[in-house]
Amino acid sequence: MFSADTYLYRPHPTLLSMNAVRTLLLALATFVGPMIVLAADVVGTWKWSLPPSGVTPVEVTLLVEPGDGTHTATYTETGKDPISVTVRLSGDSVSFTVEESSLGKAQYLGRLEDDTIDGLITVVQRAEATAEGLSWRATRALIESVAPTP
Repeated sequence: MFSADTYLYRPHPTLLSMNAVRTLLLALATFVGPMIVLAADVVGTWKWSLPPSGVTPVEVTLLVEPGDGTHTATYTETGKDPISVTVRLSGDSVSFTVEESSLGKAQYLGRLEDDTIDGLITVVQRAEATAEGLSWRATRALIESVAPTP
């Protein structure tokens, strides 16, 4: 009436497929996970001088607000009114254009690495239609903590 097969443990077919799914997810996390590149973080306050090698440099601050791919930012040169610009971030590539800087129309393109952006400024002179390239390095300003006063 009973055979030996009746008493052998046979897992339910659904359990086998769930174990296969778990094994596959673990393998993906182990081998593919380290290859995933996290998006660079451009949010913060960035500072640099213009022109980078000039006699009388102008201090520049770029305050970048959080966004998704494109960020709203405030560009400020010493002694000038702030200008709103749109900063684009693609991977570690950062770009934005300032219509009215002390250099004229300036197009910034740089590569973000940790707290530094290195790149090139393409300047279109106001009176002429010529472009000039300047190297550019911005550093993220660290937030200073203020100790509470007793």
